[in-house]
Amino acid sequence: MLDNNRLPHALLFSGPPGVGKFSLALEVVKQLFCARESACGQCRSCQNMDRRTHPDLIVVEGETSIGIEELRGLQKEIYQAPYQQKVRVVIIDGAEKMTRDAANALLTTLEEPPPDNVFVLVTANEREIPLTIKSRCVRVGFGPLSRADIRSYFQRLKGLDEDRAELIASLSDGSIAVGLFWLDEGHLLVRRKLAEAILGKKKGYIPVTLLAERIARNQAEMMVYLHFILSLFQDLWLLQQPGQAAGLRNGDMVDLL
Repeated sequence: MLDNNRLPHALLFSGPPGVGKFSLALEVVKQLFCARESACGQCRSCQNMDRRTHPDLIVVEGETSIGIEELRGLQKEIYQAPYQQKVRVVIIDGAEKMTRDAANALLTTLEEPPPDNVFVLVTANEREIPLTIKSRCVRVGFGPLSRADIRSYFQRLKGLDEDRAELIASLSDGSIAVGLFWLDEGHLLVRRKLAEAILGKKKGYIPVTLLAERIARNQAEMMVYLHFILSLFQDLWLLQQPGQAAGLRNGDMVDLL
């Protein structure tokens, strides 16, 4: 699209969390704004992009929700001419968090898009995006990263040794964000206690209740732990199949399994 100078007015980047959707959105903008059209990293536009201070980039994001106020503020900007570039780019990160009023306001904008603006919606939960909005976007789908790519990332950029990087990659569910979660020794300790409780190595109502309360404190963390529990049952099944032990997700827990 960039090479052919045919970037649509609205894009939807959809896929699992932590696989690079928002990072790629920023790279697209960087190349679009670059004086050399190559994301050179040296020109003024690229340096402003690296600092996230470019006047023609607007990022809308919310911790828990994106409300109508954020969209109203946005609408004041997009009907003005861009400051430095030919177009302005608006990235809505976590687009599934838009309230109904915010989604309706965005729909009105996308139905009659103001000139010189490109919208990039980034979501890890496409089902929550209204169909009327999706129909006005060009969808770019993202899938899980390979275990080899994630292992390479943690070895090259995080300095892990090969064994530790392999463990993190196997636990990551194809997501860098999930891999970073498991870098925390506290999370690995909870993971071990969960495995001991589920596999019957540690018993007792109070410890299990405390463990359940611990993993339920944060919804995003709870989902990571639930995926781990599923992987534990998958490993139990694999161990019953001849020649399948190499596919274990939790290779460091063979003793417990």
